[in-house]
Amino acid sequence: MAWNPIKWQWDNLDDQIQQVQIKGSIEEPWTCGNRKDLPIGSRVFLFKQGNKQKGIIGAGFTLTEPQEEPHYNTQLAVKGRAVKRVNVRWYLLEREPIIPLERLMLPPFSSRKWIFQASGYEIEKSISDALLTELSNLSKRKIFCLPEEETIHLGYHEGTVCSILINKYERNLQAREKCIEHWGTRCIVCGFDFGLTFGKFAVGFIHVHHIKPLYEIKSDYKVDPVHDLRPVCPNCHAVLHMRKPPMSIEELKLIINTE
Repeated sequence: MAWNPIKWQWDNLDDQIQQVQIKGSIEEPWTCGNRKDLPIGSRVFLFKQGNKQKGIIGAGFTLTEPQEEPHYNTQLAVKGRAVKRVNVRWYLLEREPIIPLERLMLPPFSSRKWIFQASGYEIEKSISDALLTELSNLSKRKIFCLPEEETIHLGYHEGTVCSILINKYERNLQAREKCIEHWGTRCIVCGFDFGLTFGKFAVGFIHVHHIKPLYEIKSDYKVDPVHDLRPVCPNCHAVLHMRKPPMSIEELKLIINTE
């Protein structure tokens, strides 16, 4: 996907960047050129064009198939012009390039043309995978992956180094969305709601817990968002994983209700 600040001023970009940092993602409609073959769940990267530094500033996936809608330029929309647009879940977003054009001109990205005029430019999966790895390293966030994490404290003094071991079992973010759609964003264990407590900027924030941990499965499987996943607050999520195998949701509910 392409964004040219000269053609469209993204007035609320800074606010949306902050929302991504707080909530983990935002949903934003985006033009996709003439592409008709963008299935739901397609990986997308946002390339900043214009006169200043160019490069990748965002990453996400599509939530809808392309639909024809009035042009984002009101003057063109009045004349009956239309664009094809998809809804995108952006969960990495910055104002300036995370991967600048100069880096994209080098291997493993250099086999692709990176100067294009409109959204909808297709890249190979091998390059897409390489972009995910690079973005994860540069942004210090796991892109398209919500890993299990274990924290091992190396000592007991204040300021001691903490090692985070990450098992890279990929999670399906569409399954996460379906889980939240069914169960809501209130913690299934204690009932905590971030939006009610902290205000509108925290609406929708919640962790999603796998009832059967992915590290026990150790293989690819088709997750059932309604039966396999539950929304939980970070506190309850941490307590569930204080034991191996994890405590059941029913057990933790019983502890809360009897304390």
